[in-house]
Amino acid sequence: MDTKGKIAYKQVVAHIEKEPNYKDILAALKGIK
Repeated sequence: MDTKGKIAYKQVVAHIEKEPNYKDILAALKGIK
């Protein structure tokens, strides 16, 4: 993954951490990578 992708990923993670089910979302994102 390039640097731009890593920055975007971190921004998404920071955003979804506010969601109550963010661990499920994070698991889904890791499955996509």
